[in-house]
Amino acid sequence: MAVPARAQRGHDGPARRRGAAARGRVRAERADARLAHRRRPRVRGPARPVPRLRARRHAEQRRHRHARDARAARRHRGLPGAPVIDARDLVKRYGALRALDGLTLSVERGELVGLVGPNGAGKSTLIKILATLVHPDAGAAAIDGFDVVGASGRVRALVGYMPDVPGLYQDMRVRELLEFFADAFRLRGARRRAAVEGALARAGLADRADTFVEALSLGLKQRLFIAKTLLHAPRLLLLDEPATGLDPLARIELRRLLRALNGEGITMLISSHILADLEDICSRVTFIAAGRLAGESAAATPRSLTCEIELLGDSARALTLLRERADVRMVESAGARVAVEVTGGPEAAAALLRDLVAAGCAVVRFDPRGGLEERYRRAFGGAAMSPRP
Repeated sequence: MAVPARAQRGHDGPARRRGAAARGRVRAERADARLAHRRRPRVRGPARPVPRLRARRHAEQRRHRHARDARAARRHRGLPGAPVIDARDLVKRYGALRALDGLTLSVERGELVGLVGPNGAGKSTLIKILATLVHPDAGAAAIDGFDVVGASGRVRALVGYMPDVPGLYQDMRVRELLEFFADAFRLRGARRRAAVEGALARAGLADRADTFVEALSLGLKQRLFIAKTLLHAPRLLLLDEPATGLDPLARIELRRLLRALNGEGITMLISSHILADLEDICSRVTFIAAGRLAGESAAATPRSLTCEIELLGDSARALTLLRERADVRMVESAGARVAVEVTGGPEAAAALLRDLVAAGCAVVRFDPRGGLEERYRRAFGGAAMSPRP
């Protein structure tokens, strides 16, 4: 098959020259456009700060915060004789939920106060507000006369806070962790060394100073966290469920430590569900439910006990004796089982049991309940008499 020959162009020299000239003009116009675009002024955003400028800006922000706290502290200066905790009409909302609903609480210097209530009552929210970690939506709270919002820097210097789930750096040694937090509290020189050594001695960990934190038992970790909380010598301890997960021996050691700290003059507010522990160490207990106080605060060890009595055989003689005693009030009677309230504490309960036995009553069970558990059941529901096992 024959391929057609390429058409020959005649006199194409001038045409080529004209085409080259046109292409040259286009390239020149494009170059001029690019040059004009470079020379056009641009609207630029703020330049990114170099690390040195960023550090300077952060330092200025810290100075402004310290100056703000100092001005606020002058406005909210601590008042002589003011309660260590003075919370009035606190309200805190999380969306539609009111965690605190007009709560008012006062704690005097040197008190060890227990905070008791069901889950979701607002205990942790109250403690976080007092520790300056959460701001209330309404109401006011002061620590030693300093407002928790207006003088938060001064408040943090007075408060030691232990959350319900305390965090410790597991890969640090005990002394290393205490030195780390001493630096965080801005302790320097001899004061820093004395605080660390004192914390080791207080926690009973002087012989474990080079042990990794992860190797400690849960009870020792709790004691280490409390010792860390005390590094800056706070006047008030806020403890949220400090005994959670501890075995009985660790709880005994924790109670001993808290009593000793309270004996040194440290005021404490403790939230806990372990009523027996609070009854053992607290000067008084406050009930809280649905973000409000559920009744008045009362002494941890009351002057009246609720006794559950189970009798064998005829209970008529025992019921007659119980009704005749001036220090006994009938609460419930169900066949051979009786619940009474005894005024006068453990001594009066022991005397009642002795009189029942002396009168010939066959007492199968005599269970005096330390009033805190009974008052909790009355405040938050539940029958006065426990079910038969």
